[in-house]
Amino acid sequence: MTNKPHPDDIPPEPIPPWAGPRMTPGGPMSPLQQLYVERIAAWEWRQLQRCIQADKPNGGSP
Repeated sequence: MTNKPHPDDIPPEPIPPWAGPRMTPGGPMSPLQQLYVERIAAWEWRQLQRCIQADKPNGGSP
């Protein structure tokens, strides 16, 4: 039985350069960039939730 890392221990890959620049700085992103940004944001949110759970005694129940 291999000890696989938790999937959230591996950060998502950053937006690759080939995803293309924004149309205008601060403007809309390409659909591909949007996908990467959403994946990164979702991963960061899960990391935050895990930290919060770890800080609470007895598994986070009040």
